[in-house]
Amino acid sequence: MIYILTACLVLVFLLFFTSYLLYRGVFYYPQKKHVDPYQIPDDMLYAPYKNAMLHLLHEMEQTPYEEVSIRSQDGLSLCGRLYLFRPDAPLMLFFHGYHGTFLWDGLGSFRFCRKNHINLLVVDERSHGKSADQIITFGIRECKDVKCWADYAAKRFPEKSLILSGVSMGSASVMMASVLSLPSSVKALICDCGYQRNHTVFSSAGCLLLCPAALWRTHFRALQSQ
Repeated sequence: MIYILTACLVLVFLLFFTSYLLYRGVFYYPQKKHVDPYQIPDDMLYAPYKNAMLHLLHEMEQTPYEEVSIRSQDGLSLCGRLYLFRPDAPLMLFFHGYHGTFLWDGLGSFRFCRKNHINLLVVDERSHGKSADQIITFGIRECKDVKCWADYAAKRFPEKSLILSGVSMGSASVMMASVLSLPSSVKALICDCGYQRNHTVFSSAGCLLLCPAALWRTHFRALQSQ
């Protein structure tokens, strides 16, 4: 009997320890883990576009911009860059993906907006870039940040039409924000390869280390309630 009890305790410990490691690997994103946008990998995904990305990166850095920041609903400092290309043009707000940066994910939007004289606000999502926090919530809290940015843009530029745009997790955050009473000046959403439900992403991540999906659903509900 003692051996069975010991084995059960060991299994429970391993389950929660593995879950903790996965949590640290998937949700925890401290500053030291952030990518250097100029260190573009040489793998098959990036190699064909590396030179073009570096060229656009340089142009994005050299083009005049304004550093902007706001406060999230839970009091975090959120940062971004504002590019004003034409005073009477709409403003696009761009939100990057998981473990991403607008200096990679936002290069296409920068090129498009500059070419078509559309103003652009690129955002460091929470736990990324210069924005505060270290925990990624796959859109649960990020969607509220999208609303905060939209409110900021609508208040600062009441005459401009707003476009909310995102890729991957940024896209999912934009879609989730669409039900949060956005300003009436938001006229369009551009959502590139977002996911339908964030708790499905949690469950898939848990399956990578054989963690029960119920653990991630519980964490998902806890985040939603905050």
